[in-house]
Amino acid sequence: MFPFNNPTFWEYVGAILVAGAVAPFVYMLYVAGRLAIDDLKELYRPTVSLDDPVFGELRFFKFGWLGEVDFSANQSGISIFIGASESGPTDQQRDLYKQIELKYNDLFPEIEKALRNFIDNDLLPTFRDDFVDYVDHDWEFDLCGIEISDGSESGRWSAEYSAIDEEDGDMTYTVEIVNWVVGEVTGDD
Repeated sequence: MFPFNNPTFWEYVGAILVAGAVAPFVYMLYVAGRLAIDDLKELYRPTVSLDDPVFGELRFFKFGWLGEVDFSANQSGISIFIGASESGPTDQQRDLYKQIELKYNDLFPEIEKALRNFIDNDLLPTFRDDFVDYVDHDWEFDLCGIEISDGSESGRWSAEYSAIDEEDGDMTYTVEIVNWVVGEVTGDD
Protein backbone atom coordinates (compact mmCIF):
# COMPACT_ATOMS: atom_id res chain seq x y z
CA MET A 1 0.00 0.00 0.00
CA PHE A 2 1.30 3.44 -0.95
CA PRO A 3 1.63 5.99 1.81
CA PHE A 4 -0.12 8.55 -0.40
CA ASN A 5 -3.41 6.80 0.16
CA ASN A 6 -2.99 6.81 3.94
CA PRO A 7 -4.68 9.79 5.69
CA THR A 8 -2.19 9.59 8.58
CA PHE A 9 0.65 10.19 6.10
CA TRP A 10 -0.95 13.44 4.97
CA GLU A 11 -1.50 14.54 8.55
CA TYR A 12 2.25 14.13 9.16
CA VAL A 13 3.11 15.94 5.93
CA GLY A 14 0.76 18.79 6.86
CA ALA A 15 2.24 19.02 10.34
CA ILE A 16 5.79 19.13 8.91
CA LEU A 17 4.84 21.86 6.41
CA VAL A 18 3.14 23.96 9.09
CA ALA A 19 6.10 23.52 11.45
CA GLY A 20 8.50 24.53 8.65
CA ALA A 21 6.44 27.62 7.86
CA VAL A 22 6.03 28.66 11.50
CA ALA A 23 9.61 27.98 12.64
CA PRO A 24 11.13 31.20 11.22
CA PHE A 25 8.47 33.29 12.94
CA VAL A 26 8.99 31.51 16.24
CA TYR A 27 12.74 32.06 15.92
CA MET A 28 12.22 35.77 15.16
CA LEU A 29 10.03 36.09 18.26
CA TYR A 30 12.71 34.35 20.31
CA VAL A 31 15.45 36.69 19.04
CA ALA A 32 13.27 39.79 19.55
CA GLY A 33 12.48 38.62 23.08
CA ARG A 34 16.16 38.12 23.88
CA LEU A 35 17.01 41.57 22.53
CA ALA A 36 14.20 43.15 24.54
CA ILE A 37 15.35 41.38 27.70
CA ASP A 38 18.93 42.57 27.11
CA ASP A 39 17.70 46.14 26.58
CA LEU A 40 15.61 45.98 29.75
CA LYS A 41 18.59 44.67 31.69
CA GLU A 42 20.66 47.59 30.38
CA LEU A 43 17.89 50.06 31.16
CA TYR A 44 17.34 48.89 34.71
CA ARG A 45 20.88 48.02 35.69
CA PRO A 46 22.15 49.97 38.67
CA THR A 47 23.40 53.39 37.63
CA VAL A 48 27.13 53.76 37.95
CA SER A 49 28.15 57.25 38.96
CA LEU A 50 31.29 58.95 40.12
CA ASP A 51 32.45 62.30 41.36
CA ASP A 52 35.28 63.21 39.01
CA PRO A 53 37.83 65.81 40.19
CA VAL A 54 37.50 67.78 36.93
CA PHE A 55 34.03 66.98 35.57
CA GLY A 56 32.14 66.64 38.85
CA GLU A 57 29.17 64.27 39.12
CA LEU A 58 28.99 61.91 36.14
CA ARG A 59 26.68 59.00 35.30
CA PHE A 60 27.72 56.08 33.14
CA PHE A 61 25.65 55.04 30.16
CA LYS A 62 26.31 52.38 27.56
CA PHE A 63 28.87 54.43 25.60
CA GLY A 64 30.35 56.78 28.16
CA TRP A 65 29.86 59.30 30.94
CA LEU A 66 27.33 62.13 31.00
CA GLY A 67 27.17 65.09 33.32
CA GLU A 68 26.93 68.84 33.60
CA VAL A 69 29.86 71.14 34.17
CA ASP A 70 30.24 74.82 34.92
CA PHE A 71 32.15 75.86 31.83
CA SER A 72 34.36 78.74 32.87
CA ALA A 73 34.91 80.07 29.34
CA ASN A 74 31.30 81.16 28.96
CA GLN A 75 30.37 81.06 32.66
CA SER A 76 27.40 78.76 32.26
CA GLY A 77 26.42 75.17 32.81
CA ILE A 78 26.74 72.86 29.82
CA SER A 79 26.34 69.14 29.32
CA ILE A 80 29.47 67.04 28.99
CA PHE A 81 29.79 63.61 27.43
CA ILE A 82 33.03 61.69 27.82
CA GLY A 83 33.55 58.55 25.74
CA ALA A 84 35.17 56.25 28.29
CA SER A 85 34.76 52.86 29.90
CA GLU A 86 33.16 52.25 33.28
CA SER A 87 36.51 52.96 34.92
CA GLY A 88 35.93 56.66 34.20
CA PRO A 89 37.49 59.49 32.21
CA THR A 90 41.21 59.33 31.51
CA ASP A 91 43.84 61.88 32.47
CA GLN A 92 44.18 62.78 28.77
CA GLN A 93 40.45 63.59 28.64
CA ARG A 94 40.70 65.72 31.76
CA ASP A 95 43.73 67.56 30.36
CA LEU A 96 41.94 68.14 27.04
CA TYR A 97 38.93 69.60 28.85
CA LYS A 98 41.16 71.98 30.80
CA GLN A 99 42.76 73.06 27.52
CA ILE A 100 39.31 73.57 25.97
CA GLU A 101 38.39 75.90 28.83
CA LEU A 102 41.62 77.86 28.37
CA LYS A 103 41.51 78.12 24.55
CA TYR A 104 37.76 78.29 23.95
CA ASN A 105 37.37 82.08 23.81
CA ASP A 106 40.22 82.35 21.30
CA LEU A 107 38.73 79.53 19.19
CA PHE A 108 35.11 80.70 19.28
CA PRO A 109 35.37 83.30 16.47
CA GLU A 110 36.54 80.52 14.14
CA ILE A 111 33.73 78.24 15.37
CA GLU A 112 31.16 80.98 14.85
CA LYS A 113 32.46 81.60 11.33
CA ALA A 114 32.14 77.88 10.53
CA LEU A 115 28.59 77.83 11.92
CA ARG A 116 27.55 80.86 9.85
CA ASN A 117 29.18 79.38 6.73
CA PHE A 118 27.30 76.13 7.30
CA ILE A 119 23.96 77.91 7.56
CA ASP A 120 24.62 80.24 4.61
CA ASN A 121 26.37 77.83 2.24
CA ASP A 122 25.16 74.34 3.14
CA LEU A 123 21.81 74.54 4.87
CA LEU A 124 20.10 77.44 3.13
CA PRO A 125 20.93 76.58 -0.51
CA THR A 126 19.75 73.01 0.02
CA PHE A 127 16.50 73.94 1.75
CA ARG A 128 16.03 77.50 0.48
CA ASP A 129 12.24 77.21 0.16
CA ASP A 130 11.88 75.78 3.66
CA PHE A 131 14.34 78.21 5.26
CA VAL A 132 13.66 81.40 3.31
CA ASP A 133 12.89 83.19 6.57
CA TYR A 134 16.38 82.37 7.91
CA VAL A 135 18.28 84.25 5.22
CA ASP A 136 20.21 87.21 6.65
CA HIS A 137 19.21 86.43 10.23
CA ASP A 138 21.58 87.47 12.96
CA TRP A 139 22.02 84.17 14.75
CA GLU A 140 23.25 83.93 18.31
CA PHE A 141 25.11 80.68 19.03
CA ASP A 142 25.01 79.31 22.56
CA LEU A 143 27.27 76.47 23.64
CA CYS A 144 25.13 73.77 25.21
CA GLY A 145 27.44 70.74 25.30
CA ILE A 146 30.89 69.29 24.74
CA GLU A 147 31.76 65.74 23.77
CA ILE A 148 35.23 64.37 24.36
CA SER A 149 35.74 61.15 22.46
CA ASP A 150 37.59 58.14 23.76
CA GLY A 151 40.43 59.03 21.39
CA SER A 152 41.09 62.32 23.17
CA GLU A 153 44.84 61.86 22.92
CA SER A 154 44.38 62.92 19.30
CA GLY A 155 42.84 66.22 20.44
CA ARG A 156 39.41 65.37 19.01
CA TRP A 157 36.33 66.89 20.58
CA SER A 158 33.05 68.40 19.49
CA ALA A 159 30.87 71.25 20.66
CA GLU A 160 27.11 71.42 20.38
CA TYR A 161 25.44 74.77 19.82
CA SER A 162 21.94 76.05 19.90
CA ALA A 163 21.40 78.76 17.29
CA ILE A 164 18.78 81.04 18.71
CA ASP A 165 16.59 83.32 16.65
CA GLU A 166 13.99 85.60 18.25
CA GLU A 167 11.26 84.67 15.78
CA ASP A 168 11.84 81.01 15.00
CA GLY A 169 13.25 79.40 18.11
CA ASP A 170 16.44 77.40 17.91
CA MET A 171 18.32 74.91 15.83
CA THR A 172 21.09 72.58 16.99
CA TYR A 173 24.55 72.30 15.41
CA THR A 174 27.61 70.22 16.19
CA VAL A 175 31.13 71.41 15.39
CA GLU A 176 33.98 68.90 15.24
CA ILE A 177 37.39 70.13 16.41
CA VAL A 178 40.63 68.21 15.93
CA ASN A 179 43.94 69.57 17.22
CA TRP A 180 42.37 73.02 17.63
CA VAL A 181 41.29 73.18 13.99
CA VAL A 182 37.57 73.64 13.36
CA GLY A 183 36.29 70.87 11.15
CA GLU A 184 32.92 69.62 9.98
CA VAL A 185 29.68 71.27 11.06
CA THR A 186 26.48 69.28 11.12
CA GLY A 187 23.04 70.37 12.21
CA ASP A 188 19.32 70.19 11.96
CA ASP A 189 16.17 72.04 12.85
